[in-house]
Amino acid sequence: MTRATQHGWGTSATSRSWRPPRPWSRRFFVIESRTKAPLLPLRILRLRTLAGSNLSALIATSAVFSQFFLLTLYMQQVLHYSALKTGVAYIALTVTTIALSAVAQGLVTKLGVRRVLPVGLALSTVALVLLRPTAGTRPLLLEPVPGLHHERLGLAFVFIPMSIGALTGVAPRMPESPRG
Repeated sequence: MTRATQHGWGTSATSRSWRPPRPWSRRFFVIESRTKAPLLPLRILRLRTLAGSNLSALIATSAVFSQFFLLTLYMQQVLHYSALKTGVAYIALTVTTIALSAVAQGLVTKLGVRRVLPVGLALSTVALVLLRPTAGTRPLLLEPVPGLHHERLGLAFVFIPMSIGALTGVAPRMPESPRG
């Protein structure tokens, strides 16, 4: 993966690094389905809210972590921000996400995970589209790069419902539960 610029993004050497090793993946599921005390009982994946939340977590976390990495590179290499100025640019995002976490929790309690999570995912998707690199430089006002406003809203409405959904329908005493 770190040599993708040398090999090319579309080459098999690069794409192989993205795939999990298939024999080990299959072996894990075979062992888990046959053992008395599995690490991950496959029956827990039948809980639709839990499975949906975990799938959303995989997609959203992958997008957000890559976004922060690439956005930091963009701010420092294209906009020529220092590391400190780049960190300051993320403060509004962090504070807003924390503040909206209570709102997201209240909405999940009233409306449910299945209604709040898609809104957060849609806001985060809009943010990712708006965060594509633009030519030129922008002064650091309230937002150094377009799209961070949507991301501030989206993060709280993605990660809070995902956390709640991951525990919905799981008995507190299940030894294999995420709570246990």
